[in-house]
Amino acid sequence: FVTCYNYVTRANPQVCIDTALHQVTAEQKTCKVRDISMSGGQGAPVSVSKVTVEMAGTQAIFGIDIVDNGGGRVLHPQTDIQSCAQATQLTHRDLDKIEFTVSMPGAAVNCNPISGIVPLNNGKGKIICKADMGISPSFETPLQIVLNYNYIQSMQKKIKIISTPR
Repeated sequence: FVTCYNYVTRANPQVCIDTALHQVTAEQKTCKVRDISMSGGQGAPVSVSKVTVEMAGTQAIFGIDIVDNGGGRVLHPQTDIQSCAQATQLTHRDLDKIEFTVSMPGAAVNCNPISGIVPLNNGKGKIICKADMGISPSFETPLQIVLNYNYIQSMQKKIKIISTPR
């Protein structure tokens, strides 16, 4: 039994932005810049496992770790899922590719890979994003991460058919 389907994973971790991270101020900070572990997953075959947050002056840098924990195989979102059960139809260009977008309210976010497609290697991938935040006091905001991909799973189960007397 083989099934192929499109899936969209959404993760919205709250990140702390502090453009005065290394400055001594009398102001009380509203949050602390820290990495966010998302070990609970998003209930999807592919999930965001961790988001690292660094500040370099007024620039926020995010490292987004992605992991395939669904037991199947990731396919590029443009792969024809009507024929994906036929393995002969798939090429290496179809496998282990996830389309992504990353955004944040009030800031332009630029990411690598710039193609908007992150490859997976041994079920893992990484996106690096930067956003110029200007000068502002510390604040929390959601980092909106959307992963779009197709997924193929197969199951096998042995069954025994027993003839019943009539």
